[in-house]
Amino acid sequence: MAKALKTVGTVVAVVALAATGVGLAAGGAVAAAAGSATAATAMSVAGYAGLASGVLGAVSALAFKPKFTSQGSPTRFTTNPQSGIPYAFGRTRMSGLRIFADTYDGFKVKAEHDVLAFLVMLSAGGQIDAIEKFTADNEVVTFKANGNANGKFEDYMNQAVHLGGYQDTALPFAFGGKSPPGLTAAHKLSGITHARWSLRFDTDGKLYGAGVPEPAWIGRWVRVYDPRLDSAYPGGSGPCRALDESTYVWSRNPALHALTWCLGRWQNGKKVLGIGAPVANIRVADFVEAANVADANGWHCGGVEWSTDSKWSILKRMLQAGGAVPTMTGAMIGCRAVAPRISIATITSADLLDELTVAATKPRRERFNTVIPRYRSEAHEWEIISAAPVSVPAYVTMDGGVRQKEIDYPLVQAEVGQAGVDGDLQAGQLAAYDIVNSREAGPISWTTGPKFIGLKTGDCVTLHVPDEGLDNQPVIITSVSLDPSTAKISFTAETETASKHAFALGQTAVPPTAFALTPPPVPLTPEIEDWSLSAALDDNGMPYLALTGDVSEVSIGSVLIQYRRAADLEWSAAGIVVISSDDEVHYSISGVDGAAEYLVRVAYQTGTALGDWLELGPVTAPANAITALIDDLQTTIDAKRTVFIQPNAPSAAESEENDWWQQTTADRSQVIATYRRVAGSGLWGLGGDTWAIDGDHLVMAWTPVEDARISDALQAATDASNLADSKAVVFTMYSAGDAVPVGTDIGDMLVRAYLSPVQVDYWNGTNWAAAATFGATSAQVASIAQALTDAANAQATADGKIDSFYQASAPSGGSLGDLWFDTDDGNKQYRHDGSSWVAVQDEAIGAAISAAAGAQATADGKVTTFVGEATPTPEGDGDLWYKASSQTLSRWNGSAWVVVSSLGAPAGTNVGSTPSTTVESGANAANNGVNSDGTIKTDKVDTPAIVDNAVTSLPSVAGTSVFFTNSPTLAASYTFTPAGPSSNLLVLISGVVRLDGDNVAGTTAYVSLLRDGGTDLIASLTVTDDRDRRVPFCFFATISGLSGAQTFSLYVRKSTSGNTNGQISRPAIAIVEGKK
Repeated sequence: MAKALKTVGTVVAVVALAATGVGLAAGGAVAAAAGSATAATAMSVAGYAGLASGVLGAVSALAFKPKFTSQGSPTRFTTNPQSGIPYAFGRTRMSGLRIFADTYDGFKVKAEHDVLAFLVMLSAGGQIDAIEKFTADNEVVTFKANGNANGKFEDYMNQAVHLGGYQDTALPFAFGGKSPPGLTAAHKLSGITHARWSLRFDTDGKLYGAGVPEPAWIGRWVRVYDPRLDSAYPGGSGPCRALDESTYVWSRNPALHALTWCLGRWQNGKKVLGIGAPVANIRVADFVEAANVADANGWHCGGVEWSTDSKWSILKRMLQAGGAVPTMTGAMIGCRAVAPRISIATITSADLLDELTVAATKPRRERFNTVIPRYRSEAHEWEIISAAPVSVPAYVTMDGGVRQKEIDYPLVQAEVGQAGVDGDLQAGQLAAYDIVNSREAGPISWTTGPKFIGLKTGDCVTLHVPDEGLDNQPVIITSVSLDPSTAKISFTAETETASKHAFALGQTAVPPTAFALTPPPVPLTPEIEDWSLSAALDDNGMPYLALTGDVSEVSIGSVLIQYRRAADLEWSAAGIVVISSDDEVHYSISGVDGAAEYLVRVAYQTGTALGDWLELGPVTAPANAITALIDDLQTTIDAKRTVFIQPNAPSAAESEENDWWQQTTADRSQVIATYRRVAGSGLWGLGGDTWAIDGDHLVMAWTPVEDARISDALQAATDASNLADSKAVVFTMYSAGDAVPVGTDIGDMLVRAYLSPVQVDYWNGTNWAAAATFGATSAQVASIAQALTDAANAQATADGKIDSFYQASAPSGGSLGDLWFDTDDGNKQYRHDGSSWVAVQDEAIGAAISAAAGAQATADGKVTTFVGEATPTPEGDGDLWYKASSQTLSRWNGSAWVVVSSLGAPAGTNVGSTPSTTVESGANAANNGVNSDGTIKTDKVDTPAIVDNAVTSLPSVAGTSVFFTNSPTLAASYTFTPAGPSSNLLVLISGVVRLDGDNVAGTTAYVSLLRDGGTDLIASLTVTDDRDRRVPFCFFATISGLSGAQTFSLYVRKSTSGNTNGQISRPAIAIVEGKK
């Protein structure tokens, strides 16, 4: 066996030389085994620092290819410099990565070089919990305190293990009284779990006849941060603290391992493994929820990952074991667990700003009905196995056959003899979830205003957009993005079927019904008891129909209203009332004829679906007030009536029916009221007499005159007459040909009923003098009718726009429907009802408009959005400012900028005790892998940042306002020197364009970004002016592979010549440099 052992040492040496760049064959292949044991002996632990650095250099090169992986094997004892650094977690097996192997003279009883010593890396990432057992070729071997094996391997196998914490001295290597040449107490691997494993040559061939046995360490590996055990975390209790690995605990929970991976594994202030995101950039609450779900379902994880794989892929596999997926919103890392959800908001058609799109089903290749789960099994020597297919027969029938998919769950493990761990069941449940989730619809995309800015990925909301087939449909938000220039929020989501959870967890055998769009429901027919129809006169004396309805018990989008004269057959459209949050409908139909019968009908509408009609009426519209007044005069004046002007009512003996009485004060200096003599109503008993008509008593009485114009006319005559005897005679002329009567006394009255308007004269003792007129001329009546018709036509043809006023006092003007926001009363909303400002009852409308506007708009009703680092000077209340470095959106409240939303801390920010990562790789790392004392440098373990999101700087420059013509004009220029030799730059450009004086819609300006003094066009944008208004713009360009100083210039010109120049204000250039 001595020769075989020497050969093993030689192969290890050659691999090590290959990793450091020595002995490579053409094309990078490892050279064939050659050399001697002397070469192997020369490779010390210090030399393997070069191996580690070389491997990590390969990690950096592969970080931009996340689909490529070169993982090692947890079940094979190998030497593989391409496998990266192992990271073991949960309870699992690790056979180890050989980082040193050599033979030496130990016992030297029957052979030279009779001891083969290995140094085995088991797991990086800090302190582990324990090693449960060790096996050699699946046979359990135990060891004494001095490292010597028990049983048949005594004096033929020796082992020592370091559990990954801080290491003062290297593991003892003495076996057979000696240590391998070149290994001392200074050769340590602090922070890495590793073992020294030594084998003695068996001259009889009974122990190692088949060669070196396959070792395996089964253990409980790295510990994790659990916020639930952290008193500093809201709701937590305990000593566990983020980024303090000495407080971490051991766990199988997938979400806790994912959270710790996001935080990163740190040793001596340097990131060893993981993402390394600041705590402020992690939505810790998402991982706490996922951890609780995993505990409730009995889901665990375990296995070995390798540093050569994508950090994001590792995070996905960890969360997959817990039924979750990672999310990235802005600079925030979170996760979305699969669990029953309760909707926290309802979004309706009225909330949508743009078109909603729905993918009703997933593509066929993503929609399957059978899954073969693959996972790791301890009973099968920790290998990946394929379980029996998980299938849903109802879906197989629906699909017309089996649609099968094989899914790997590499971190799900079926362990032996572990209470509460059932990997077989866990794999089946996750497979069932994958099947039912493939039946959900999505993506569903929509856009809203800032009202829903608090929603995040993983939230459940209800979409009620019947026109798109979404009738109170729960959905799970999968992504959220904010456009700071428009304050629009874009969402994507997929449907959520509540019954799928019980099915996937085996609580019911009935699978959920596959999602299908809901056709818009046909609305119900309006109920007769909910609606009423009446007729009345408006303030101008014109007839109209008044319709009132109660819609509190129905769910509809709008009410359609039609009307017609009872004698006609065709219906005319009266209008459509859109239902928001009001419970009642009040609608007036004007322009109807007086003294005519009308019918009205109503129907409910939802989307495009229209219900049956409910017919109301008939009702008779009252006569035109002017016509009624003339008719009343005709019937109440019979050419001569007596008018009494006195404090007390005239008696029945001295007055007749239809006589007039003006009640005065005792001194007759002031008229109190006007009355007319009628039969059977009014002020009973004033006259004191009764008459019998066919046996029934009829009391003559005085009743008040309601028409103020008649009272005014009588008052004018009364004031003029100043009668001495308190009596006047009223004469009436019905045509111009009638003889003009002669007054009997001063104050007598003459009603000229043939005139239009009707004229009342009084006798001044000599002739008739005009006292008053009432009613309207025919021309005036025609003019009023035409004005009402024009108003109705204007209302019918209006473009739906209304005027909105933002001020502290009520506007002096205003038309029906106009809005006024009282700025010194919390933007309280009023609506003009045609005559005055009335407080709006619907607070939800006011709140929505207030949230959309933010604050008092400027004079033209618009707000200005600023994008930049420097604090801008606002142009008016409600202006918005987006600051990229802090990712905050602020609003000017009139005196200060107030933050209204934040997407989280910017990428790359370090908070608390999170240190920054030092990266050394390539030749620098390879040549400086160890300290002078032979120990591995603490900064020699390097991993790439996730998605390369480190930002080194955000320099910017802001120009001043510049006028321009149709020739290119320089607006701003900035010279920037990248920090790296070959950098990737993101250049952001913003400003406001105004084409003054053109007053032509569609006039455009070209904005261009150039480099190197205007020789290299990077990007351009066309800005369209809308009739002499300010148009903000913002665009960006990406540039790769730059080095040395770069000059960027912003030019602007008009597309056509015009009367005046254009103007660009607040031009700005900002640059983001990404580092690899």
